[in-house]
Amino acid sequence: MTKKDFELVADVLREEDAGLHVVHAMAVALASTNPKFNRFMFATRAVAATYYPKTTHSANDHGRLAP
Repeated sequence: MTKKDFELVADVLREEDAGLHVVHAMAVALASTNPKFNRFMFATRAVAATYYPKTTHSANDHGRLAP
């Protein structure tokens, strides 16, 4: 599988609000298919929207979130 395939799987897990146990199980299984597979990056992408929703704030010039 390619990076695009792994990203697709992570995106589907995120969209379906997969639990952490499911994301972890998928990461372990996918890691066995590719020695370069990064479980941390996969898990981060798969749960990012669930645990870190997009904010309506934007970053100002100093890199801080503006109210």
